[in-house]
Amino acid sequence: MDRLERLTLLKSAIWRRGITPPRAPTPPSPLNHTANDTPNTSGLYTADRVYALMGFFDHRIEPDYSENDLLALARLSMANDSDRIAERMVSLLPTTTSQTARWYADDDVYSANLWDIVPEIQVAGITEQGALVLDGCRAASIRWKDFPEVACRKSPSVHRNLVGWLPYLAWPTIIAGIVVWTTNPNKTLLGIVLFACGTVVLLLSPKLFMIREGGRVITPQPWFIGVKGILDIDTAVTHLYGGRSKHHRPLNFTPSGSKFAVPEQGTIRLGSGVQYDHAMAAAQGSQAGQTYTLIDTCSSTIYYFCADRPPTVCLYTGREGGLGRFVLCSERCDEDELHKETVLRMPTYISQRMELCEWVALG
Repeated sequence: MDRLERLTLLKSAIWRRGITPPRAPTPPSPLNHTANDTPNTSGLYTADRVYALMGFFDHRIEPDYSENDLLALARLSMANDSDRIAERMVSLLPTTTSQTARWYADDDVYSANLWDIVPEIQVAGITEQGALVLDGCRAASIRWKDFPEVACRKSPSVHRNLVGWLPYLAWPTIIAGIVVWTTNPNKTLLGIVLFACGTVVLLLSPKLFMIREGGRVITPQPWFIGVKGILDIDTAVTHLYGGRSKHHRPLNFTPSGSKFAVPEQGTIRLGSGVQYDHAMAAAQGSQAGQTYTLIDTCSSTIYYFCADRPPTVCLYTGREGGLGRFVLCSERCDEDELHKETVLRMPTYISQRMELCEWVALG
């Protein structure tokens, strides 16, 4: 058994034990306490479960009567940095999230274990509210106000370039036809033909421009675009790239990146469109008002997820199962920290298009 796996199982066993009788009864989760709890006067440590667990670690911490399980666990993780327990928990998406410490996780929606996570961040400290101060994060903002103009490079095509130049010849052809028709009676038929051809090309100009702007999108400008509610993929493509044929549709569903993800059956790794129906059912059911759509133009993927508040920041925190773990966070300006709303699994190369940032506080 791996060392980290053994420590995780020991933690689960200690957390399942009953509370010491002299202590007032409390909920089983260690996250229901806050950092501002009054000092313990019963002679027992509030974080005694963490202090029991630290006996299995190489480096121990000094017990403190005033700290809760959350702060003690974070300090223990920092003292044993090679295990990086807190860093791995940041990348997990638990089935239930605490309001006081959203970084904490006992399980994962994607069925990953703590030792499966390869963290890309480091905990540099702890705030008084129990938030983790993270170093080495790559971050990107999520755009909510509208759809931007996405610059992109398309597959080259001589046919589309020739078609795109035809509208510019419409007015010269019409004018040439009028001039020939009125100035040379012997070439009246030629003038009528030129005028008719120019008029037809002018009427078809919108369609010709759409053909010129079509084609397969190769390298789009990276954007994270958030939409409240569930947006279908064709509407998203229309807002981002205009009208395109389905053969050149530059967006796809995620095969395994969110809780609603459903993979297609086949040799090509694509997401199934049935996840749109699942997301719509959740939006119309118990999770009404808490469903959102995220469009990633870098990987040309659309994600559906649920969150208490709309996230505005995306943090790259780790890797697992061949995909990156990206934490979507909302901003709490009154507390000067970020709160984890959900975790999506995206291609790791997206992190190369994100910016390295200074320390961030994740509550």
